[in-house]
Amino acid sequence: HITAERFVRTAQTAIALTRNIEKVKNPQSLLAACTKAATDGLILDGREAALVVDYNGDVQYRPMMRGLLKLAYQSGQIKSLVVEPVREKDHFDHEPTNAAQPIVHKVDHREDRGEVYAVYAIAELMSGGTVHEVMNIGDVNAIRNRSDAYRAFKAGKIKSTPWDTDWAEMARKTVFRRISKYLPSSTDRDAFHQAAERIDDEYSFDQS
Repeated sequence: HITAERFVRTAQTAIALTRNIEKVKNPQSLLAACTKAATDGLILDGREAALVVDYNGDVQYRPMMRGLLKLAYQSGQIKSLVVEPVREKDHFDHEPTNAAQPIVHKVDHREDRGEVYAVYAIAELMSGGTVHEVMNIGDVNAIRNRSDAYRAFKAGKIKSTPWDTDWAEMARKTVFRRISKYLPSSTDRDAFHQAAERIDDEYSFDQS
């Protein structure tokens, strides 16, 4: 869905605008990151995907929610997919046993919605039926707390992490990654599932 010329242009711009690009210690990591984006078919424009320089001086490729949703629809297996945070003043009902409508989420934008207390994903499949996943703050933060980057942030080794600056977006990615494991694939290794698996790289769990 993307021409080589367009990808190269956006990659060049992304490299020029990436924060701390001058601190890269491993140029090969930059090539690898761009290659992953090209393989997934996502543009490095900060909306579909982005480049991030980690605290080791390596360049990491980050698919964004907009890009992940694009790939989900392009897979041809998903009719609709919603990934949203739930806030204190929203009307939210979750009935796991109601196969026809397991989630009802209504939002009043006329007033402050309050703090996020849960995040969910629900997909309507082209073959019929729905798949859904709901995680509360405790569920999400349990994943966050195992992240190498978040640990480094808490230890004062790095100045910021998306878990601190954009928690809601990271929470959406977390529940999206969980539901992606249950969504159908058009092939054994399609771009959608491949990109979804890359979310794991953002956590870089310490297995020790």
